[in-house]
Amino acid sequence: MLAFAVAAIAGPSGMIVDSSDLAKGARLVVRYDDGDKSFENDRESLESIRAVLNYLSGFLDCARLTEFMAKAMKVSSPFLLPEKLNTVQLIRVVDKYIADHPEEMNDSPGQIVWNALITGFPNKDFKPPDIKP
Repeated sequence: MLAFAVAAIAGPSGMIVDSSDLAKGARLVVRYDDGDKSFENDRESLESIRAVLNYLSGFLDCARLTEFMAKAMKVSSPFLLPEKLNTVQLIRVVDKYIADHPEEMNDSPGQIVWNALITGFPNKDFKPPDIKP
């Protein structure tokens, strides 16, 4: 139902420009997923939802590619994603990370999501590469 409501909006979609956009959209998705439909006729809220769904869907695809490439190169990934993790579940992880780390709201949205992945799905076997300048 959420996907249908968001897809029904005409015009350009909202965008994730900064971390406040990420936080607002994530919070709205969590509220909607928890049953709060009070804002489903608010175009701005639906634009925020669409923006965060698109942003984190793409981020999830890239994170899965990161894991695949790490495995192919016989190195470890900094996170281990559950096989059946979906975008709404990732949004919940990001929303919790934002709530637990408000001091990072000046960081880029991508950095916040990256940190949420590492914190939410840590790979205890991860060894950072030894890169020398």
